Amino acid sequence: MRNGLEEMSKIEEQIRVIVSNEGDVWVAQCLEYDIGAQANDLADLCERFVLTFISEATTSFEINGVPLDDIPAAPEYYFDLWENRWAGGYSPVALPQEISYADTSVDVAYRLAA
Repeated sequence: MRNGLEEMSKIEEQIRVIVSNEGDVWVAQCLEYDIGAQANDLADLCERFVLTFISEATTSFEINGVPLDDIPAAPEYYFDLWENRWAGGYSPVALPQEISYADTSVDVAYRLAA
């Protein structure tokens, strides 16, 4: 029998999230897992992304016994944005540097897409 906390710790210790502005909407897309969120401003985007990530991890764990096990990486387009087309600098809003849930902690690195 699997230990739930051991299985929860099998997710990546750090995820990368590309943040972009697409017209009137802000978009956050995780690279390691195809999980994203949208909002009208960065503050709401951060909250929505964290809640979506936790919800996906929890649901996946409940179904498969391993968090995020059935969620593939983001499409290659987002990896290209991360590597080649990011704006540099800092966000005008403090983005969460960690997502914590179920005795698990994931560090988050962000880049703003150009």
